[in-house]
Amino acid sequence: MKHGVFIISLFLSGCASYKIETSSSFDFSKIKDDNREKIEVIKLNDYPQGGQCFEPMLFVLTLGLIPTHCVDDYEVKVGSVSVGEAKATYMSGWIPLFLPIHPKWKYGGNPNISEDLVQKIENQ
Repeated sequence: MKHGVFIISLFLSGCASYKIETSSSFDFSKIKDDNREKIEVIKLNDYPQGGQCFEPMLFVLTLGLIPTHCVDDYEVKVGSVSVGEAKATYMSGWIPLFLPIHPKWKYGGNPNISEDLVQKIENQ
């Protein structure tokens, strides 16, 4: 029984969720049907920002009860034309298990930003 609780804790601490947000100046009209394959996503920051991202000591000690929280900034281009900036927020631990209840959050730790933006356009 002791090992079962430990294994379940480790499994839940591995849960990850993410959300993609665009800047207020993001121009979705520049992404059209014929140039969706040309979307280029460029990471702007060298290291992720956010709480517990580099030093996940509390995440490890609490077996995921205190989550990691990382943020990456991206510039989105279609060909050579800048469309705007996007921000990807990642969380892992127990709390992200419940985040995908909200429509902006999805399960996973490695999003495809260009696909998510195309889905956002199709849902508008």
